[in-house]
Amino acid sequence: MIRLIQRLLKYTSIKHIHHQLLIDSL
Repeated sequence: MIRLIQRLLKYTSIKHIHHQLLIDSL
């Protein structure tokens, strides 16, 4: 269960970073 949450957090943080990069590039 904890591993699933950690994986989810890692995935969402990566998505957030990608969104920040997209916003910065505009």
